[in-house]
Amino acid sequence: MPLYRTQLIKDADGIRLYTKTGIDWTAKYRPLAAEAKAIEAESFIIEGETIVTNEAGLSDFHARCARRSPGARRIST
Repeated sequence: MPLYRTQLIKDADGIRLYTKTGIDWTAKYRPLAAEAKAIEAESFIIEGETIVTNEAGLSDFHARCARRSPGARRIST
């Protein structure tokens, strides 16, 4: 099962989200970037797994893969 490691950075340059290989996915993760703006800190780096949850609030790997496909519209927070 592939991992969807993401690094979220907030600093003087703004909010950015990167894949584990360094690809800038800020545009793909717009909802996450918007949520990060609400964190009251001048700067931070958060690294973790990006997931999609189902109606029960549990991680749904298959939904995550579907959201990553070219036809996906956006990733929800």
